[in-house]
Amino acid sequence: MTVGPDAPTGKPDKKTEGCRVTLVRERAKLPPEVEAQLKAEQLNPDEWYGGGGLWTLPDTATLGYARPNGKVTLKMVWWRDQDGMLTINAISPKTGETVKGEIPGLYPAPGLQPVALALPHLGCWHITASLGATSVRLVVDAARSSAPD
Repeated sequence: MTVGPDAPTGKPDKKTEGCRVTLVRERAKLPPEVEAQLKAEQLNPDEWYGGGGLWTLPDTATLGYARPNGKVTLKMVWWRDQDGMLTINAISPKTGETVKGEIPGLYPAPGLQPVALALPHLGCWHITASLGATSVRLVVDAARSSAPD
């Protein structure tokens, strides 16, 4: 199962204007069991995007935090309803650069999983998360956070 827009080819696209950010309202309805699990964790089910047992909060993927090496960390929260190898990749449609997500030790499923992306620059990124046969794709426009790192 794949949810979300097509992933970019990995080749720079200088013609891309703006960033067509994925909106939560573009997703399918949450399965009742996932909605119940999120509510049990005191999380608002209306803010989640995904499907097939893998969900994220797109709003958590909009603010980048500066790193000493010049990169920017984009922090995301994911919900998995099954154990397995979670992979996250981000591709810049502007430069074609690919970044692999940093996943600190898998948390038990079902439940939350934090992920960090060390981006070389702010702006538009196409993110793909995969867990088993499920892939969730979304587009974010990362901006610098004014909060301390």
